[in-house]
Amino acid sequence: MASLDAFFQKAVAAHERGDVATARTNFEKLAPHHGTYYARAAGYLASYAEEEGDLDLAEELLRRAIQAWPHADALYRLGDILFQQRRMAEAEPLFRQTLQMDAKFTDAYIRLGMILKDRGAVPEAIRSFEYAILNDTRAVAARYYLAQMCLRTGDQKRALGQLYFVLKIQPDYKPAHLLMADVFQSMGDHRQALVEYCHVVNLGTEDAQVFRRMARSFQAIGDRPQALRANERAFFLDPSLGACGLDAAREHEDMGHDERALAIYQRLMQLDEFRAAAQAAINRLDAKRASFDLGGPAPSDPEPNAFEAPPVQTASGTAPMRQAAFNTNELATRRAAQTDLIFVDYKEPPAPSALESFLKGMTDTIRRYVPEETLETVKDGIETVKGRVEQLDSLRQRIDWQSLRRRFGASDEPR
Repeated sequence: MASLDAFFQKAVAAHERGDVATARTNFEKLAPHHGTYYARAAGYLASYAEEEGDLDLAEELLRRAIQAWPHADALYRLGDILFQQRRMAEAEPLFRQTLQMDAKFTDAYIRLGMILKDRGAVPEAIRSFEYAILNDTRAVAARYYLAQMCLRTGDQKRALGQLYFVLKIQPDYKPAHLLMADVFQSMGDHRQALVEYCHVVNLGTEDAQVFRRMARSFQAIGDRPQALRANERAFFLDPSLGACGLDAAREHEDMGHDERALAIYQRLMQLDEFRAAAQAAINRLDAKRASFDLGGPAPSDPEPNAFEAPPVQTASGTAPMRQAAFNTNELATRRAAQTDLIFVDYKEPPAPSALESFLKGMTDTIRRYVPEETLETVKDGIETVKGRVEQLDSLRQRIDWQSLRRRFGASDEPR
């Protein structure tokens, strides 16, 4: 047994130093009668097969490993391979078996929750994501999917709470910014929605639907120029979004940009639903400018990042809200966890002398869910403390420190 262990450790050492050829050769020499050593070796060999894209071989090796030594890691990995192939009915029992053997296997809860989510089993999916979070409060994927499930049940407040928590841990996660933007838009808070939409655009996106939804919020707050650019960008990215193109063309026409409007109307002629409206507009512009060349060049694509988030209305006035930070990633598998889920401690403490600005920032974040009278009580309390500090400072300035030093022998004024 000692020699077998030494042989296995030698193969593991070759794997760890990156000598895959030697490691593979040694792992392949182990047979089923070697028990757990064979099962672990099969797991390494399955990893090589998976990295090479041979999922069939990886599946076969993991089934051999489970047969030789059923353990949670092999069960999860086999379930994950089946999950990647969309074989959910086969993957689900493997994740459940994984959790029976190891109730702390966070990724198994997440994968199981994803299967249940897609199947529409919302209450059970929520429980699965909640168990994952109980195991690991920084389980970003679990919190993101839990937010999605909360929205399905109509619990917008809890969904936003989960997203805010994630945003503090992992910045620049575009899907979470987008999900948060959609929630704010559905609540009628178009300004805060635009903060998130603009963040997504600044991170880089070619999703026409993002620009379409952004245009809707810009229109809601009366920002016609940015609504125009968003509609135009959406139409150029996806020519099937004729409504966006029509809105952009009409806005250009209203602004006197006849040539640009005409070029968009010409592109709309390719869509049956909008051909009549586009033709009428072309006839109108043709009558207005009889000498205009209808075969002119199409307008160039609008600049994708030429958008500015509006200020957010707060209880204390108009001020830009701190933009939430979040970075998306897919569910972290066992091997990718350390590289995909890079947790960043969120540290943004207010300066001791900036108490009022801190108060405004907190009010901006929680004003939607905390009664105004509660906020006023908090602010009154802070104002009372500030008043006491000012009184003490005024008293300090009135004290005759020279007389005190002469009387008590103090060498310096207190600080």
